[in-house]
This record gives sequence, structure tokens and C-alpha cells, in this order.
Amino acid sequence: MARTLLDAVAGQETFDVVSAFAMPLSIGEKDRLRLMRADAQVAELAADAGQRAEWAPDGSRFAAIAGEQVVSIDARTGAIAKAACTCYDVAVAARKVYAAAEYGATELKVFDLATLKAHGPLTLHKGASSIAGAGDRLVTFQITETGARDESELIIIEPATGAKTNAGKVGQVADTAFTPRGWWAGRCSPTPPPAHPAR
Repeated sequence: MARTLLDAVAGQETFDVVSAFAMPLSIGEKDRLRLMRADAQVAELAADAGQRAEWAPDGSRFAAIAGEQVVSIDARTGAIAKAACTCYDVAVAARKVYAAAEYGATELKVFDLATLKAHGPLTLHKGASSIAGAGDRLVTFQITETGARDESELIIIEPATGAKTNAGKVGQVADTAFTPRGWWAGRCSPTPPPAHPAR
């Protein structure tokens, strides 16, 4: 049985080195999604979730598109919340799940991360080619040009305040990854590491 590793996250208070086998882990197989911790299965869904899934930054929950639903799985208990959603892409930011119905969507569905209770939609200025969570921020790639060379503006949204920052233009987005705020030298800290004196 071929397996595809979707994502893995430590889910620790501090980000010191831990055994990879203690991390929560999601494994996608044909027609099945499994969430594992150590060698124990926490949850299993009879649905092909593909790669449209994202972890909460603290590793506590895993949100994924599963057929005609979006699901949120508690990484410790395996409890699964579900909501009807014809979704193309999903992101987790600021304890909410954001879902785009299609490529180029100008409106995102918004759900509570734990319960998947629907909140009002989030309207984007331009259609999204991709969305991603970055801790308490929502990262959107909003389409400005299509054709032989696609181009998007990288718009970072602060859900708590509604503030938007345009970080510039990018080409076609294949994948994204972000480190948490305060990430220094492999652990979370509010201050950067000390500068090394020049020799």
C-alpha cells in the first residue's frame, strides 16, 4: 500500500528536538485519511482528502477537505467535527478554518476550528489561486494575471483586525510553509538569539 505523508508537526509547548514518532501525523491513502500519534491510530476517515489539508499551528487539530465536507480532527482524542463544504482549498489561521470553493474564489467560507460552526464569509479583493494559514495570519495569493504566466499578489490578512498587507507579486504558487512568530534557533522565544561578535 503506497502512502503519502501529508504533514507532521510537533505540537509541543516548546519546539525542542523530540522523537519523530511522538508527533501527530496524517497519512493519506486512496479513499482513506488516518491520523496517527506514536504507533496508535487516533482517527480514520473513509474519504480521499488529497493534499488539501492543514494543521493548526500548535498541532492540536487537523483540518482537511474530505469529499463534500470539511473536517476538523482533534489530534489527541480523535473527535471529528464535520461541515458540508464543496471546497477546493483550505487554510487554518487564528483558530478558524478558511475554505475556498474553487480556484479564483473571491469569497472564503469561514468556520470555527474546533466545532466547524460557520462564521460569515470573508470577501477577497481578487480571486485566490491559493490560501494558507500562518499562525494568526491568513496568507492569500490573489490572481492579477492569467495565461502563459500566472501572477498573484501576496496578501496577508490579520483576521483579528481585518488589516491587510500587500507583500508584493509572485508567480505560480506550488506550496507554502511558514514558521511561527518568535521562532529562533529551533524553539519559540520572544527575543532573537544574541548576535555573534565579528572576528
